[in-house]
Amino acid sequence: MKKILILGLVLSFNANAQTSGNCGPIDENGSYTSSCTWSYDKTTKTLNITGDGYMAESFGGYLDSDQDRYRTGAPWADFDQEIQNVDIGGNLKNIGAYAVYGMSAPNVTISAPIEYINNQSLASARNIELPETLQTVNAWGLAWTSSTNAIILPESVKTIGDGAFWWASATKIILGSNVTSIGENSFVSGYNEDHLVIYCENTTENRCSNLIGEHNSDYVSKIKPFTKDKNTGVYEVDGTYYANAELLVKEQACTDKAQCGEIALKAKNGLAFEFNGKFYASLDDLAQGKYIPKRIYTLDEANRVAGEKNRVSIRYR
Repeated sequence: MKKILILGLVLSFNANAQTSGNCGPIDENGSYTSSCTWSYDKTTKTLNITGDGYMAESFGGYLDSDQDRYRTGAPWADFDQEIQNVDIGGNLKNIGAYAVYGMSAPNVTISAPIEYINNQSLASARNIELPETLQTVNAWGLAWTSSTNAIILPESVKTIGDGAFWWASATKIILGSNVTSIGENSFVSGYNEDHLVIYCENTTENRCSNLIGEHNSDYVSKIKPFTKDKNTGVYEVDGTYYANAELLVKEQACTDKAQCGEIALKAKNGLAFEFNGKFYASLDDLAQGKYIPKRIYTLDEANRVAGEKNRVSIRYR
């Protein structure tokens, strides 16, 4: 009976917990200095964070000895074990430290023009696509992230802090040409020990090995320099060509540079393209294996498809 009573109290507390509020920095007068707000949808289990300006620089993280787990100090902490999706939108410029710390591996979608991420702000997150506006991954910024395969840093990133990928599960990381510094112990992880591959744009001789440095080399299995065509976005690694970064980490290579260039150009213009005998509507679909099913129309079928518009569309496999 005692256990049932305690559980009932916990559930009652969670049910009455606040599901929206502010999440911006607070000045010395206790006033919020940005329009950052949050809301939690219990039906979809989605945390939405939006607004203009900045999130709080840090929400704080701590070890909850009663529950024997790490937790965020953010205002949405009451739902940290329920949240499955986190959407960060609006015009926010940063992600505060410990924002999703201690959560159960939520999917994170970032549409805001984020410029920097702070200490363990995305710890425990998975399937993250980082925005093209990101410039700085501060110390421990992507620590403990649970990417299924790879972390692709956008070209905009310039600075990577100490321990940035500490215990991240990714086995492949792509660095762009604008990265100028990487802190110490950035790639330490028991998950990917002995098989972490770093892809690095080698704009000058020995740039990649010098950039990663001796202080990180012990934790990297291979460094694979690449070049990137600025017109088509095609990647070249050791004479093998890939239409974009996602296909590079999935090792889905083109037959040659010309094929990759043609695919990239068609995808850029919204046209379907052929790859290994199948047609795809976009490079994202190709990376996910979502090809256009084969369909051959007879004249009667085409007329039915055309309907009153009297327009025939023919789709090739």
